[in-house]
Amino acid sequence: METTILTNFAAMKFLIRLLLLSSAFAVIILFSGMTNSRKAIRHAFLIPPEKSVAGILRDLGQPMPDHWLDSPSPEMVNQGSELVYAGRTAGLDGQMTKRQSRYFVCADCHNQKREDPDLRIGNPETRLEYSIENEIPFLQATTFFGIVNRESWYNGDYLKKYGHLVDIAKNNLRESIQVCSIYCSSGRRLDGWEIDAILAYFWTLALKYEDLEFSESDRNVIAAAYDGGDKNEAIRVLKSGYIQASPAHFDNGPDDRKKGYGLPGDATRGSKIYNQSCLSCHSKEGPSKYLTLDNSEQSRQFFRSRMTNWGKLNLYHVVRYGTEPKAGHEAYMPQYPLERMSKQQVEDLRAYLER
Repeated sequence: METTILTNFAAMKFLIRLLLLSSAFAVIILFSGMTNSRKAIRHAFLIPPEKSVAGILRDLGQPMPDHWLDSPSPEMVNQGSELVYAGRTAGLDGQMTKRQSRYFVCADCHNQKREDPDLRIGNPETRLEYSIENEIPFLQATTFFGIVNRESWYNGDYLKKYGHLVDIAKNNLRESIQVCSIYCSSGRRLDGWEIDAILAYFWTLALKYEDLEFSESDRNVIAAAYDGGDKNEAIRVLKSGYIQASPAHFDNGPDDRKKGYGLPGDATRGSKIYNQSCLSCHSKEGPSKYLTLDNSEQSRQFFRSRMTNWGKLNLYHVVRYGTEPKAGHEAYMPQYPLERMSKQQVEDLRAYLER
């Protein structure tokens, strides 16, 4: 009997210790949860979701870029927006400026909204789905959303197209705007105040902290830098949340245009590409005055009849080379780099046109 009592007593002591340990563990977890919760609240206070990425970088000691503007006026922003969308605005003398180009405005080739679900990745496949879901044109040129946060422009194979002009523009957004105005849009040289106005508008499209995807540990690194943490590491982590430059690689198209890229096309996806891409410029309401398209059999036949030849209006040639400006008709179609329209997407487009 004594043995039984001792055994039960030992068991009770074990259970009491186990309960005490469990309680202590629960307190630790609760305290940790409260600490993490307080930390999250403090981090949200230190870095509000709507805070600009450029503002965070400035707080961390990063020098502002040459295209930085300190508190541009609403009037200046409006002038920049009008230049981007309409190609002209009221000048410093109150009179309307000369059109930036007779053939294009910036918004013809550049979206103003976010294009990629993950700003760390420039993927044409995910961009297409995002464009369809959000009804955004699927265009040749990169979006102006976040353009002020990039550190390089006219990257990759644009050197082949524009030569030494890329040396001027690649690391300078002001010069990039100028090159685009004069050469890409067959337009005129912008005055300094016009470029400042466009930049003022661009800064309204700058990245915000809430636009970026980070793990909790990464957000802790960034927030900790406000409390004496490693600012250089915080800058590195913050910049890892978005691409610093949009890559661009040109493609010559398939060697055999009858065979194409040798990928099975999806006509359903192709119809969406046709609507989001081709018709964004070539519909009756679009900027192209040279070729008007719709979803009719006649429009599809225009491409089908040229699908396997080596003419300049062949689908592969148009997508990969664009069209060239001609005397008396300076408007042209820019080409699609691989990063803006993949080989698979070209085959999907072909499948729709040939169905």
